[in-house]
Order: sequence, then C-alpha cells, then structure tokens
Amino acid sequence: MIRKIKAQEEMVGFAVIIVIVAVVMLIFLWFYLRTDTETAVKSYEIESFLQAMLHYTIDYNSQKIAIIDLIKECNSYEEGCDKLNKELKEIIEESWNTEKDSKIRGYELDIYEQDKQILLIQKGNKTNDYSGSSQPITGEVIISLKVYN
Repeated sequence: MIRKIKAQEEMVGFAVIIVIVAVVMLIFLWFYLRTDTETAVKSYEIESFLQAMLHYTIDYNSQKIAIIDLIKECNSYEEGCDKLNKELKEIIEESWNTEKDSKIRGYELDIYEQDKQILLIQKGNKTNDYSGSSQPITGEVIISLKVYN
C-alpha cells in the first residue's frame, strides 16, 4: 500500500513539472510572437512622407513658401539652399529616428538633376535592407529618400 502511494505521489509531481514547463514555454512563445518581425518602414510610408514634406510651408523672406517651391528656387537661382538644407534636416530628424534602439539604421535624402546634385542629407548607417521612394519635382529635378532598416 505504501508503495502505491509513493508511485502516485511521483506521478503527480511529474505532472506538476510538465505543467510548469508548458506554462514557461507558452510565456516564451508569447514574447516571441509579440515582437515585430516586419521591416521598420514600408515604401508607401516613405512616398506619403515625401508628399507631405514637399507641401510643408515655412517662413522664407517674410512670406510662406512650400518646400517644393524652395527646392525649385534653390535649383534655379541657388538662393535659399541653406534654408532648405536646415529645414529638411529638421523635418527628417524629427520623422526618422535613428537612435540606438530604433529599427531605422539610417536615411539618405537626395535631391538631384540628371547631371547635378542639388542637396544630399545623410545620417546613420547604410545597410542592404532599405525601403525607398523617389518623385519628380520639376522636369528633371528628382527627390529620393531611402530609409535603411
């Protein structure tokens, strides 16, 4: 009789250990599935960002001017390029966090014509994993943004 009780106690103990291990595995599985495995940024998000940024208005020479118009002025007359550079850096740094804990490793904003670079803003590290978008502004002027994951 004592032998049967000991065997039953051992079986109950074994069952308790199995339940504890199963609960711990479920907790690890929950944390694993909860982490975001997608890329940090999608191309459509960058395209939307470029659209919004181009129509953002700033104060320039006592008037309100859209970024797109300031790009045209910088390209045609080489005026306002410093203001454009300053404003675009502020907008991009506020929008694309490249801090240590961020999924974004870096970015590159390039405004160019076929044979001439108008403005280049880079920050962070370039990787092989990136999303990007480009958009023509005027006939040959193109704005391009790559965000590195």
